[in-house]
Amino acid sequence: NGPWPEGLLTPYVERRLLELVPGSDISVAFERNGTSDRRDRSTRAIENALGACGIIRRANGKPEACNGRDVSASHSGELTMAIAGRNPVGCDLETVVKRTPELWRDMLGVERFTLAELISRETQEPLDVAATRAWTSAECLKKAGAGTSAPLVFTAASPDGWILLTSGELRIASCVVKTDGEKNDLAIALLTGGGDARV
Repeated sequence: NGPWPEGLLTPYVERRLLELVPGSDISVAFERNGTSDRRDRSTRAIENALGACGIIRRANGKPEACNGRDVSASHSGELTMAIAGRNPVGCDLETVVKRTPELWRDMLGVERFTLAELISRETQEPLDVAATRAWTSAECLKKAGAGTSAPLVFTAASPDGWILLTSGELRIASCVVKTDGEKNDLAIALLTGGGDARV
């Protein structure tokens, strides 16, 4: 119930994602650094998730792993999260912020806002938390190339606060944590699944 030490986030998130999406071959990394630019922070976090392998950047700035794994990164303040996997991956990290339902509806659109209301009912969470989950999950879909209109379906909620959403073959696991480096709750979403990203 208390704040998570950020050093434990990586093994915790990796383990829970593997439990929620059995067979997912992913690695995750978190890094806190407010002294360098976002691109450098992304690079370091992705390389930590990859291990010994480095990355190159396409002309559009999108990172590619030297070993063919798919990668993604996200920032919230000074905290950066990265994910790497053999299948398509995406991740997003957002601070939970209080907004009016009308503003959330404008930001999410009607379908995603309806999803947020469903998540709120199923998890007994405030709408701000559930809407941030919907937002981060939609961002994961965009990062994985699924587009803004891809369907997003609530699948399950676990007693420890994790939820699972689906979009076709893609699976998105979402949790909300408080860390010892942040004042507010953080919504974390991680996407995996689909075809082999190396093909």
